Amino acid sequence: MNKVIFGSVILTLLFSNIANAASYLCVGEAGAGVLNTVDNRIYSELVNVTANKFILSDESGEWKVTELGKNNPIFDDCLGGPGYVCVMTGGGYGGAFMRNDNGIFSVTWLGANEKKDEGLYVLKGRCSKFN
Repeated sequence: MNKVIFGSVILTLLFSNIANAASYLCVGEAGAGVLNTVDNRIYSELVNVTANKFILSDESGEWKVTELGKNNPIFDDCLGGPGYVCVMTGGGYGGAFMRNDNGIFSVTWLGANEKKDEGLYVLKGRCSKFN
């Protein structure tokens, strides 16, 4: 009987810690890119980022940023606080996710558009805490 009670207490503590872990839904509001073509022409463009949604969460004491609906983190190395600065450590390209105390976030990343033009992109939006 004592083992059952002890096991129940441990499970309750374990799941309450998971449920209390902070998570944020971060939704893009504005974005732009500066790109270069294969023939070295440089141009800028506005980017529709309203479909960009990220989850910033504390996974076992480590902050990670994933795209909403996906499992693998894209910004997997966070420094300090609840995701104040997170960097992308794999995939051949680089980027960073930053969130401030007012819930505003910024994302920068190197990438390519559908025309294969290489660019530096920036996205800004707001994060809302949820559990």
